[in-house]
Amino acid sequence: MRRPGVTHRPTRAVPAIVFALAALLAIAGCGGPDRPTDADRGAPTAVAPAVESAAADPQPPIPAPLTDAQIMFVDGDVAIRRGDRWFAADIGIELRDTDVVRTAASGFCEIRIGDLALIRVQPNTEVSIDSLPSAGIPADSTIGVATGTVLSRVRTLSGAEGYQVRTPTVTAGVRGTDFSVTARADGGVAVAVASGAVALAPTSVDLGRLRAAAIDSSDAQDALDTVNASLPVVEAGSEVDLDGTEATDFGERGRPIAAVAAAAVAGEPAAPHDDAASAAADLRGAVVPRPIGAQAADALSTIRDRQIVPADPPPRAEPSRQRDPPPLPDQARTPAAPPAAPVAAAPTAAAPTAPAPRAVPAPTPAVAPAAPAPAPAAPTPRATTAPPAPAARPAAQPAPPARVRVTFQVSPADAVVEVNGRRAGAGSFATDYAEGESLSVTVQRPGFQPWTGTFAVGPDPVLIAADLEPAPVIGRFATDAQNPTNTASGPGLTIIADSAGGIHAYDRSGARRFTVATRNTGEEGALPVEADGLIYFSGTRELVIVDAASGRVRARVDLTPEQAQPFGMRPVRVPRGLIFPTQSTLLLLDATTGAELRRHPIPGGTGASPAVYRNNLLIVNRRGELLVVPSDTGEPIDRIETPTRNVTGAAPVLHGSVAVFADVQGTVVAVDVEASRVVWNRSITGRVFADATVTATGAYVVSGTTLHAFALATGGDLFAPIQGVSGLPAEAHGYVFFGTATSRLVAIDGTSGSVVGTVELDAPVRGRVQIEDRVVSVVTERGTLWRVHIDGMVAPR
Repeated sequence: MRRPGVTHRPTRAVPAIVFALAALLAIAGCGGPDRPTDADRGAPTAVAPAVESAAADPQPPIPAPLTDAQIMFVDGDVAIRRGDRWFAADIGIELRDTDVVRTAASGFCEIRIGDLALIRVQPNTEVSIDSLPSAGIPADSTIGVATGTVLSRVRTLSGAEGYQVRTPTVTAGVRGTDFSVTARADGGVAVAVASGAVALAPTSVDLGRLRAAAIDSSDAQDALDTVNASLPVVEAGSEVDLDGTEATDFGERGRPIAAVAAAAVAGEPAAPHDDAASAAADLRGAVVPRPIGAQAADALSTIRDRQIVPADPPPRAEPSRQRDPPPLPDQARTPAAPPAAPVAAAPTAAAPTAPAPRAVPAPTPAVAPAAPAPAPAAPTPRATTAPPAPAARPAAQPAPPARVRVTFQVSPADAVVEVNGRRAGAGSFATDYAEGESLSVTVQRPGFQPWTGTFAVGPDPVLIAADLEPAPVIGRFATDAQNPTNTASGPGLTIIADSAGGIHAYDRSGARRFTVATRNTGEEGALPVEADGLIYFSGTRELVIVDAASGRVRARVDLTPEQAQPFGMRPVRVPRGLIFPTQSTLLLLDATTGAELRRHPIPGGTGASPAVYRNNLLIVNRRGELLVVPSDTGEPIDRIETPTRNVTGAAPVLHGSVAVFADVQGTVVAVDVEASRVVWNRSITGRVFADATVTATGAYVVSGTTLHAFALATGGDLFAPIQGVSGLPAEAHGYVFFGTATSRLVAIDGTSGSVVGTVELDAPVRGRVQIEDRVVSVVTERGTLWRVHIDGMVAPR
């Protein structure tokens, strides 16, 4: 393994013609000698189409632009489509409505839209300029993202202004923010917000046209206010990730809101709707924000300090009409503020870093010429004074220090490099520093041991190479839990239940936030549930409601023998309160006081926990029927017969419309709720009392100490059962994490079962593995809380 270090590579013996060629290529921009090509990387063919040569078939003259949208920076393979023609992107090119910009795996660019926004188009992305501000109309712009990722930095807008990023399924509208939008091929959408706020709307809601109509119409303004109040909002520090099915469902829920907007734009009365408030709540219920992940936050940091309107904008350029366009001058090639190194659009690929501007050779200093020899003295007239002495010439200015190329080669490829306390880039890149300058370098990435070094820049080019050593364990902490039984997660918390009936909350630093004693003792299946800032914990004796921020007990509700939950039955939050299952009824309780509001009988009785699907409850009765029950009426609207009997404690776990659950006899089923049918069922050895772990690929079920893995679509085995499992598994980024009886935390590939990483613990894991922001949290039998970073444990994807 290459060890961290600094290597000096003298280049004085290289012929001058080589330096001249390298400088020319650096000025020309894309594909310079310091940046490897896609072929060098073994990357797939660039997605950007080949640029047509315009020499044989010249383009028609391009009219003057009506708007001010301009490419500010280009790196790698970036192409523009205007009409039916493609041409290479270049700094200074004006963009117009309907233009399409496409980046390859090796390319990215930055686009300024007037004084409204600066956007960064990440690698492997296709965007369209759907609309731009027009003269005399308040700024309103829409960027379309077909696939890939766009980062946006938007100034604070007035009420009449708007900026939207539209994907095929969801539109993200803002009012002053830094945010990212990713559109995936399956229709899925991810939105992350670093500052400000982003409202999410179905694409059927045309916010731009509605805002324009509101300028002259009070009815349209009222409709705009109604629509804005109905949309779910992603706040700063949060992100939302919808898969294709969830994004489609979001669009369906937004139809009543879209009807209001369309009627206002057409100048017609809004279509009647039985319960507008219910429609808005239904739409907001489709979006569940979570804390922003490290990858999205790191990507957004690349535009955090960028100016929307640079002090010295580049000269405007148009598509070249020559087969071999001449290079731009240095001042046009170099943006006013060199952008930070880009971050990959997806965790499977690292984007190339932006090349540092080519150092311009320092001019030779002007040297004052020697004073001229005095001319022969003329005869001096009598009685006259001598002429005044000539003014002294200014001293010559010293030459600026020479610039020296410093190249960083860092592993992992997205490790962040800081120089003198400021971010310089990520991964492998090169930049110039003044000769004699002292550099303090830090290379770091979560899950790895950081590296630091200090050196002075000499006259020769320098290579700094650093391979970071994995350091997956980021913390281990003793807790007050006595014989831990189960675990759950809350907002920045790990919540532990123990056999003494206590619940304990610890934050990410391992500090104890609070401990609450309860009368629920000895129930190993009892599981804390966190929802909307409250923790619900029930067992054989009482339901306790605790404030997750302060640990203050909001309510204690005594349970009757019929209401007792000894085998892990647990409540679930719904918009109107808390659904509390008993052996024969579903109780609707006040979410903060626990007071009973309503009760509905469960046909056939139950020992299972409910789940929520599209505002309906899913619960399995003792006859094995999956009941679909509206939470407001309590009357089943569907009964799906399954081969299970006596499901105990567990709840159906959903991916899309498919629910997976198992009974104590070891019968595992997958049910398509929309189609009202059993997709597959399997019989396994052992008893099941816990929820399955379900992903787009597989369903993972623990019976006793054995982990079984089934293909979600067919029910076939993904891999052979794994013995000696402790605790319950969790999945993230294609990996399944679980504890073992030999006191290890293990990560396996979710499709093959092959082990990709292990961490030695102090005891076997108890409860379910918790994963948040690429950090795995587990609690062992000794009451130790371990926090392990995924990327230090397994190779980053």
